[in-house]
Amino acid sequence: MDSKGKNKNKAGLPTVASAKAGLPTVASAKAGYEYLLAYKVSVPLYDYTVLFCKRYRALLSSQRTYDQMIQAARSGNSNIPEGNQQASLEGYIKLTGVSHGSLEELLKDYLSFARQNKIPVWGKEETLRKVREIGEVWEIIKRNSTLPDHPNFPDLPDSLPEAVNFLVTLTNQAIYLQKRLKVSLEKKFVEGGGFRENLFLARRKALYEARMNNTPARNASHIEAGGRSRIVSLGGRKRIEHKNNERKSKP
Repeated sequence: MDSKGKNKNKAGLPTVASAKAGLPTVASAKAGYEYLLAYKVSVPLYDYTVLFCKRYRALLSSQRTYDQMIQAARSGNSNIPEGNQQASLEGYIKLTGVSHGSLEELLKDYLSFARQNKIPVWGKEETLRKVREIGEVWEIIKRNSTLPDHPNFPDLPDSLPEAVNFLVTLTNQAIYLQKRLKVSLEKKFVEGGGFRENLFLARRKALYEARMNNTPARNASHIEAGGRSRIVSLGGRKRIEHKNNERKSKP
């Protein structure tokens, strides 16, 4: 075994020794989205929604409502990771919007449940004062840069009014954080451009440099800014010059 192999097991995966040496391990590898509050708060929200729907299934208006609430909570949790893996920033923004929209629907379902079952919806301060579980959830979220596989969140409150207001508050918090994430991504897109846009600009730069160096472009087809000229073959440079000369000769 060579010196590089001493920190790997038979499967070729990093070992405890590699962790001590400061090398990345499989267990320590975390995706960027796992550090986001917008994602972390959606984890307990999804779990609590499943528990709530199972516990109070008889009080829900229909089987469809049961399915929709769980699906909305799942969407609010799963679209952030999926968006984060997109090559395009546009795709990330789109999926974050889907996630945010799903949580808005979930909030409406909780408020409808409260109205249909004559449960008062408390203000934020009253909920924080009466429902200790909210503070406990946030203590776990803030204590861990990324959530462990089993975060040990507190149980769903036994009292129905407390459970409803707990979930209304948690859903509102998730909506706020995901909206803020979307705004941040949109700002990043405006300032830095998207994946396709940056590829297009890089391609234009490569074509310009190729013409300056009298080197034919590798790609067989490219449309320059504003559709003013087109390279249709590897010998397209002459055609571009011809079009430019035609344009200059017009009165």
